[in-house]
Amino acid sequence: MKKLVICNHCEAINRITINKSENGYFECGKCKKKIEEKAGPWPVTDQRLEKLISLSELPVVVDVYADWCGPCKMYAPIFKNVSARLWEKADFYKIDSESNPNISHRYNIRGIPMTLIFKNGQLVCSQSGAMDEVQLERLIQKYM
Repeated sequence: MKKLVICNHCEAINRITINKSENGYFECGKCKKKIEEKAGPWPVTDQRLEKLISLSELPVVVDVYADWCGPCKMYAPIFKNVSARLWEKADFYKIDSESNPNISHRYNIRGIPMTLIFKNGQLVCSQSGAMDEVQLERLIQKYM
């Protein structure tokens, strides 16, 4: 199974083979710099997100947030912890709804934080509100 990782140096999308890293790092195919294995969730724009959804072989889990949102700030470390645990089983991204207003229109987002789950390029789940780690992990596992 292949996983998508985004280089934090040049922002190139890299398709990697899970469990093939050396010392927890991968080399970016474009800039050749090291990408930390479990560095996600990666921040993305709405255009980049659509491309990632279409390319991914794994479920795609997205945290839609805003910097001013208190519940979003509380949910961010929860989302990050779960993404580190389920790194091999899904691709994790986060998107700022203020900087990317099209995401709210496209997926009818009325409240944040919002967790979106895509499988085979299709939205299969949208869950509004912050969850604890157990709830989030259970929700994601339904779509694996």
